[in-house]
Amino acid sequence: FGQSKTDTVMAFYLLLAAWVLVTRRRRLLSFALLVLSTFVKLLTVPLLAIYAMRSLKLRRWREITGLGFIAFVLFGLVALLLYSSVPGGRLLLKYLGLLDKLGSSGSSILGNLSLLVFVGLVLLAGLLQDGTDRRLFAGWAVVSLFFLVFITPFTMTWYLITAVAAVSIVGNWHLNLLLLAASFTSFLFNFWDSTFTSAFPPPEFLDVPRSSLYIMFGAAIGIFFIAIVTLRRARVRQSYRAG
Repeated sequence: FGQSKTDTVMAFYLLLAAWVLVTRRRRLLSFALLVLSTFVKLLTVPLLAIYAMRSLKLRRWREITGLGFIAFVLFGLVALLLYSSVPGGRLLLKYLGLLDKLGSSGSSILGNLSLLVFVGLVLLAGLLQDGTDRRLFAGWAVVSLFFLVFITPFTMTWYLITAVAAVSIVGNWHLNLLLLAASFTSFLFNFWDSTFTSAFPPPEFLDVPRSSLYIMFGAAIGIFFIAIVTLRRARVRQSYRAG
């Protein structure tokens, strides 16, 4: 059912906003496109916050005024009508309700801690902005990856789309490796939930607590990443000595 999700439309607006910013240098239009992506899903709101904090840090007052006007007209009015008056329930509350199903955090204590770290990470990404597009896109990528791994459930593989779009802009091989590991883990958990149900339970030797699986896969991802980094550094040192 992933093809029925609207995450691809959200990612389209996100990538279009990045393209407009890099090639056309139209910051207000880029911001407006990023706001449009939040109309599809709220997953890009943290990226929007980083964008706005960059303008605040650089003291671009005219740009800040324009961003505020765009956010008020597009996000404030339209989103208020869209998410509060839709028949069948308040979509905004439904989105926020997904936070009760935290990803690899597991327990509620770790979940709340992950949310606090995520908010701090968004603020840090905004404060570290230096005005370059590379730093902005790097902040988007790191925040999206953290949200994917620690906030969203691994079984909902369509949440990968935002992280894939954000990481693809940066082109950093460290982030690519982390995304690859997270994608493979998400695939395995999605396969697990799709295959084993109450009517078709897993074999006894596979019937382990999900929290244990999260820890195992998290450790495997960490070991995999450390091994790749160590191997790459060893090759660099070897080529340096040979040269």
